[in-house]
Amino acid sequence: MGQARQIEDALRDHAHVAECTVAPLADLYERETVTAFVVMRDNVEASLDSVWDHLRSVLPGDHQPDEVHVVDTLPDDPAAEAKRRRDDADG
Repeated sequence: MGQARQIEDALRDHAHVAECTVAPLADLYERETVTAFVVMRDNVEASLDSVWDHLRSVLPGDHQPDEVHVVDTLPDDPAAEAKRRRDDADG
């Protein structure tokens, strides 16, 4: 089972996560980072810390994502969405 699938399975086990996806994204230095996008269940104010705590409790350190972002909806293509956000931030 791949790292992304393990992370997604772990995130889906979190009581407050409605949806999630994991994507490899390039950072500013063109290194690949494993990034998770999480949609929380309606009317839940779970913190990003609780998501990280859950991941740390169920996954070994080398299988955890580099970043986790709580979003309102999942992008159709996480890599394209992240690139668009970086391009928008660059001006």
